Amino acid sequence: MTDFFEHLNQIPTTLGPIEKEYWEKQHKWAYDQIASKITDDHIIDLGCGCGLLGIYLVYINKVKTATLYDGI
Repeated sequence: MTDFFEHLNQIPTTLGPIEKEYWEKQHKWAYDQIASKITDDHIIDLGCGCGLLGIYLVYINKVKTATLYDGI
């Protein structure tokens, strides 16, 4: 499986790229901790921001689907 981080910085965006060290310390570790607690096949992420957590959980096959919502 290709590394999620490799895919992450290939997405066209006006934001700057995420550095690998930042991803691993600030996102991946926390997301893996959350993933270890999930027992359902679907999550709902309210206030998801850019949706990175939900996308990551689907990518690593922790959940089958994710509903992502971020208010205006």
